[in-house]
Amino acid sequence: MAVLLIFFLALFAAPARAAQPLGYLAFGDHRGYLEPCGCDPATDLGGVHRLKEVVERERRTAPALLLFSLGNILPKKGEKELKNPFLLEAMEAVKPTAYLWNETAAAHPKAAEAFKGKLPFVLSNAKVKSPWAGLAAEAIDVPGALILGYARTPSLMTTTEPIGPALIERWKKLLAKAGDRPKVLLFAGSAADLEAVAKKHKLFDVVVSSNSAALDALPGTAEKDDEKKLERAPFGPVFQVPLGGQGILRGGTLMFDGAKSIGDLLSGSKPSPAAPQPLLAAAKVVTWLPKSVGGDEQLKDLFDRYNAAAKAQFAAAGAARLADLKDSPYAGAEACAGCHPAAQKVWQDSKHAHAMATLQKKGKHEDPECVACHVVGAAAKGGFVSMEHSPQLANVQCEVCHGPRKAHVQSPQVKGTEKAADVCTSCHNPLHSPSFDAKAYWLRIAHGK
Repeated sequence: MAVLLIFFLALFAAPARAAQPLGYLAFGDHRGYLEPCGCDPATDLGGVHRLKEVVERERRTAPALLLFSLGNILPKKGEKELKNPFLLEAMEAVKPTAYLWNETAAAHPKAAEAFKGKLPFVLSNAKVKSPWAGLAAEAIDVPGALILGYARTPSLMTTTEPIGPALIERWKKLLAKAGDRPKVLLFAGSAADLEAVAKKHKLFDVVVSSNSAALDALPGTAEKDDEKKLERAPFGPVFQVPLGGQGILRGGTLMFDGAKSIGDLLSGSKPSPAAPQPLLAAAKVVTWLPKSVGGDEQLKDLFDRYNAAAKAQFAAAGAARLADLKDSPYAGAEACAGCHPAAQKVWQDSKHAHAMATLQKKGKHEDPECVACHVVGAAAKGGFVSMEHSPQLANVQCEVCHGPRKAHVQSPQVKGTEKAADVCTSCHNPLHSPSFDAKAYWLRIAHGK
């Protein structure tokens, strides 16, 4: 009896086993950006082909790495829905270990439901009767880790459980299965929830966050310029994935550069172990996706199908708008030249005058998302329809900035209403023109009346 008592005392007094080493990559928040738009290399967003290339390269050197998607790959509700199946198919090709069921998956449940069983969706705080409970697993159990997911954002408040005693107890039962494997939480929620999870309860070895920017935020270069913006909380620490699919967050054993220094190689000595340090002070913290990639036949077929679908959508929208051209309020730049020859000359020598040619070279002149910033009145009644039916409204012309002017051309005394100065930033925004400066850019197109 005494021997048994000593055994149990020793068992309970023994220190907890340290978690196994974990190496992971994390990405997410593409928010509908299937491929880089090409407007400015500094903000090449999305690009699932670039993501796949980097992940496959990493897997060649670290086959056991875990790949976490923090979700929000799809756009917000009502936007870019054409891309949904292509984005999810690309995610399937990338083969994430776990995919957080996040806000945009809930915004497009039919698209996401089509990939049930194909993508490892996880959501560990779904209410029992929530529609998401049948679409996402409560935990992802793999040899390298036990992975849970927490998403509680404005649109998920009624279908998910908050951090509280009931959820914590539920999680403890799930996490008991982990043993000495790392316990990972993929997180999307408030700063208060993050503090409760990572600082107060401390149930997880690793917490990775989706990007906390609002869903309508336009990605730019802010995170590339200052990677500290990716730090969500000092405790842990906890970091968020880059916005817009521009890069991949590195963690655990993949956080550090394990290569020997030149001095170590010459001396034959082993490099000293990397001391724990803040993620953003370490080597190889964020892999910003490369500007160019090699060919990938699997994704080439996907993009070919997407481009065909975009072209069909463009043609259908154009057919519906064709009748409006008969009473279009737009005159076209040639109508302005007679009275404003100096301004016309400045325009002809500018990039604005060749905006459509830029798209034609890339085969994107029939992609609605691209055309919008390269023509006159793309979303307005009587505006650009297609190169076949309204070539006079192609390119960024006078009426983009000055408003429709057919009435003015017909009767010069009719001045019309000048557009607000912020018309420039509708296209020259942080996404398309991260270095935009109104004064500097105006000098490129400055013209008299």
